[in-house]
Amino acid sequence: MKDEPFEQMGRWLQLTSWENKFPLLRARFSTRLHGESKQPYDTLNTGLHVGDEPSDVLKNRAYLAEDIQIPLAQWVAPEQVHGNQIQVVNRSQRGQGAKDIENACGKADGLITNDEGLLLTAVYADCVPIWFVDPSTGWIGLAHAGWKGTAANIVNEMIYHLKAQGININSLQAAIGPSIGKTNYEVDERVYNEIVNLQLPQVELDEAIDYAGEGSYRIDLKRVNEALLRAEGVKSTHILKSEYCTYDHSSLFYSHRRDGLESGRMLAGIGWVENET
Repeated sequence: MKDEPFEQMGRWLQLTSWENKFPLLRARFSTRLHGESKQPYDTLNTGLHVGDEPSDVLKNRAYLAEDIQIPLAQWVAPEQVHGNQIQVVNRSQRGQGAKDIENACGKADGLITNDEGLLLTAVYADCVPIWFVDPSTGWIGLAHAGWKGTAANIVNEMIYHLKAQGININSLQAAIGPSIGKTNYEVDERVYNEIVNLQLPQVELDEAIDYAGEGSYRIDLKRVNEALLRAEGVKSTHILKSEYCTYDHSSLFYSHRRDGLESGRMLAGIGWVENET
């Protein structure tokens, strides 16, 4: 795909332009390829809550850890609740949520840190992953934005918490990852009203929402979150957006809408590897 910011590298999709600019940064999104799962075709499920044997999920996470060269013991993961709660995490929390949900770093859908040797992670199956990096301060973040998190403006909460740590909005960069596309994301009037209540400019809503008839709408969650980033002052030139649709690209991704309740999960990660010099 033309101008697609994510490049496939084995099991991972990689934000190549970020990693080229910032050699110690790892910004990735896993595919469903080359793993162990009860799902067909040896798919790589990273979700601990969707019916796979935990041992298989941990093997899959170990494969990803080896590929990204950040040990699983340095990962941190929240208990995701489809909200807009943000956690500031540090090295002392490494390993929390990496091997079991009960040990998660807290109930949250956004994580931020500026510590090295720590991989922020979350899991997805159609919801929008959003990565953040401020090269001027070293702060990074990862958000999980389903329709509920989008309607609750998790973008605003992420940037509020990043600003509280002293980031520079003029240098802040964001990337919107693979998620379900507008064509496959039909919702009812309740969800439509929640998105409209964000009070984005009408031109943005017109681009993001199509009427599907009989009280149904198709919503482009990636486009909505892109508009929310711009509304918070992130420069358009500092926003990357994937064209991948998790529903359409079935060979690469799981999709809750397509696969049902026991759909597997992809994993997003961002972290600074430890500088050994």
